[in-house]
This record gives sequence, C-alpha cells and structure tokens, in this order.
Amino acid sequence: MSRELAPLLLLLLSIHSALAMRICSFNVRSFGESKQEDKNAMDVIVKVIKRCDIILVMEIKDSNNRICPILMEKLNRNSRRGITYNYVISSRLGRNTYKEQYAFLYKEKLVSVKRSYHYHDYQDGDADVFSREPFVVWFQSPHTAVKDFVIIPLHTT
Repeated sequence: MSRELAPLLLLLLSIHSALAMRICSFNVRSFGESKQEDKNAMDVIVKVIKRCDIILVMEIKDSNNRICPILMEKLNRNSRRGITYNYVISSRLGRNTYKEQYAFLYKEKLVSVKRSYHYHDYQDGDADVFSREPFVVWFQSPHTAVKDFVIIPLHTT
C-alpha cells in the first residue's frame, strides 16, 4: 500500500466506526429490588449499559416502576461530553401473576423514539402465542444511514 493511501484508509475507517451504532440486549435476570439495592450489581449494570448506544434491558420485575428512574440517575450523573440517556419501557407483560417489562435505554444525542406499542396476542383459535407480548419501538436517528428503524424484542422461554 502506498504511503499516500494509508492515511486516507485510516480516515475512512475512523469515519465508518464513528457512524456505527452499538445496539445491545441485556437480560439482567430478575431485575428488581434486590439488584437495585446491591451497589456492585448496579455498578456492573451501568458499565454494561454505557457500552451501548441503544440497549434492550429484559426481565425487569419491578412492580413499583423505580428501576429505570434510578438507572437514569446513575447513568446521567457524571455524563461525559453531554451524553445523556433516556428510556422507553413496556407495561408489565406476562401470563397470570408472573409479569416482566422490557426497557430500551438510549443515548439521546444519537436516537429518539418516534413511537412504541405492544403487539397484542389475539390469534383466532389460539388464546396465547407469546408468554410476553413483543414491545415494538420505532427509533429515529439523523446519524445513521437508515434514519428510521424498528426494534422488536421477543423474550422466549
């Protein structure tokens, strides 16, 4: 490779990685009061979330709806370069008394949520196809090649 092309290639590679978006999924496994009160667990959860631009957090089992606000406070407390997180959360989903929630946490400078809804499980001849209905979230990003995209998590048994 010629000496003139090496800096150009390096520049192109750095631009490509700057335009890449890290989309992750994290099953925290029974994310409720006990993990919320465990400082070490919360520190690890925050570190994992900060690696991603959008992250799906599964198995939220907090009936008081306090986990996400607490997580936002920890994520945004010492935000670097003005990077702040926001979130969109599903309602409590599941059969009978066992309920969970999905939450998408995302960097506000990179994406916004246009719309979210649940895919309701109404099938003729079948009372319940999903254990927890899919949570459909429509994102928008001015920083990516695809400006509008939808993510639909499905947590199966």
